[in-house]
Amino acid sequence: QNPGLFSPDMALRRLTDLYIITNQPYKALDMAEQTFQYYRKAGQMVGIVESYNNLGFISKSIGENKKALDYFKKSV
Repeated sequence: QNPGLFSPDMALRRLTDLYIITNQPYKALDMAEQTFQYYRKAGQMVGIVESYNNLGFISKSIGENKKALDYFKKSV
């Protein structure tokens, strides 16, 4: 059994994906922000970068293009 499948960050990421797939971008944005905070507190750089990328895509999907661009710039 893989402990990563049941970790808090994986749960948050899966909830983010669920909200994206079910066309609930504002809930997805909330989960993505929580995921980012989790990774930031844990100091996990890969997770932080992935979170910025997710936040960028979700922000773009709701028409917040400037915010999306800011997130994308932070992800590189």
